[in-house]
Amino acid sequence: MSKYNKLLAVLIIFALLFISLAGCNNQNDKKESVEQNNNADNQSGENDGDTQDAGKSDREPPVNLPEKDFDGYEFVILATDSEHPWHTYATDEENAEIMNDAVYIRNRRIEDRYNISIKQVSVGDPSGTASRSLRAMDNSYDLLMISLDTAANFAIQGFLQDIHQIPYLSEAMIKPWWDQGLREELTINGKLFFNTGDITTFANLRTACMYFNKGMFQQFNLEYPYESVKSGKWTIDALLELTKGVNRDVNGDGVMDQEDQWGFMSEWRNGTLMYYACGESITRKVGDNFEITFANTRSIEVIDKILTICTDGISMFHANTIKGASNVWYEASNLFQQDRFLVRSSLFEPIPRDLRNMPTDFGVIPYVKFDENQDKYYSLTGNEGTVAAIPVYAVDGDLERTGIMVESLAYDSIDTLTVAFYDKSLTSKVMRDDESSEMLDIIFSSKVFSLGHIFNIGGYGSMLDSMVQSKNTNFMSGYEKAYDRAVRDLEKIMNQYHEVTG
Repeated sequence: MSKYNKLLAVLIIFALLFISLAGCNNQNDKKESVEQNNNADNQSGENDGDTQDAGKSDREPPVNLPEKDFDGYEFVILATDSEHPWHTYATDEENAEIMNDAVYIRNRRIEDRYNISIKQVSVGDPSGTASRSLRAMDNSYDLLMISLDTAANFAIQGFLQDIHQIPYLSEAMIKPWWDQGLREELTINGKLFFNTGDITTFANLRTACMYFNKGMFQQFNLEYPYESVKSGKWTIDALLELTKGVNRDVNGDGVMDQEDQWGFMSEWRNGTLMYYACGESITRKVGDNFEITFANTRSIEVIDKILTICTDGISMFHANTIKGASNVWYEASNLFQQDRFLVRSSLFEPIPRDLRNMPTDFGVIPYVKFDENQDKYYSLTGNEGTVAAIPVYAVDGDLERTGIMVESLAYDSIDTLTVAFYDKSLTSKVMRDDESSEMLDIIFSSKVFSLGHIFNIGGYGSMLDSMVQSKNTNFMSGYEKAYDRAVRDLEKIMNQYHEVTG
């Protein structure tokens, strides 16, 4: 049994308990849903009946949090009011939506444990709202769930608490329910101002990956790329070889576009996503400082290859060029479901959002490596991915309470929110194979963050995307034109960081 199948059992147990206690009107409907899940587990042979300890054996012990009574204190989380359930951090009731109900179960558990109330304030512009609050030295919010780039800019302005000064969170940051890649990249002078992990699913959703149409693989007598991934052979060349010969002018108009069949659908952003997947970065951390590495020997080799295949008009179709659609990204998902594309590269978000009812089976895999000599797979997380940050003017200034609450929200998400996320992503009728769960583990454990990309120094963070869009392959010209600005940007950022971190 995989760790996430074990954890799913815990979510089912808690759901049943709370349904029973709450006496909800929709009890029968939820019971039927749970029974269907249990039946699915039994049919797949993955329910070993050991539900009491399911999901616990794989978990490290939590940081030793004390017993506390917070007298009904209202712990306020600021987040976006997006309609998507991924941005739900507090909810008043269950509604049979798996992500919402996972949050409800997690929060009720914490609220009962500490006699506290968890409230979410949802606004259209959380970054702007948080900025105004911080500049006014307002203490309306205990926790900010904001985008990665917003948090980074808040950090260098001195608006966020140093996590290492918050009781319990400091020692918790090395635990697996917090992101170790972000922690290592952005701990400067021993200080860290935000992090992500199990506490939110939206960083995973904005992480790069690829997925493939199993029906088309069978049509072309191709082996699924799972073994290639596991053996370390899933590379750019392997992708090109796999998709070679798939392109076909379906309507015979002599123009290859969205109406035709392609081996690979990507987007202009593929330039940046593939660059980081190849193990390169705009900047590298050296002690508590950073240096620009956008044009070292290997990165230039990587960029030359990426720009060549992204601009040749043969190797891939770019979703940005889709015509006649109000939203090209939703239409890209529609076209993928119509068996037009063998492989698609994107972020993870369209999978649970758009593809749950795809008529043809599909699989998910990490972004390709540069070559087989590369040590591991890397998956860039977009700047819009959500992180947890604590405002410097947190309510009441009770950092012990804040530390207990934030750590509880993170740790208690493992067997609720994270399980629900995997379940929503994997238990559609199209992605139930064991390999997909294993691939998700690889993708999400390989998330990469880069200070230079987060701050877009010198415009380098979007340079490759622009070059792919304009079919420009002269990288060094653009790099050199922007170099002085990039140096100034990086120097300014580091001065601000060192001023804030002392």
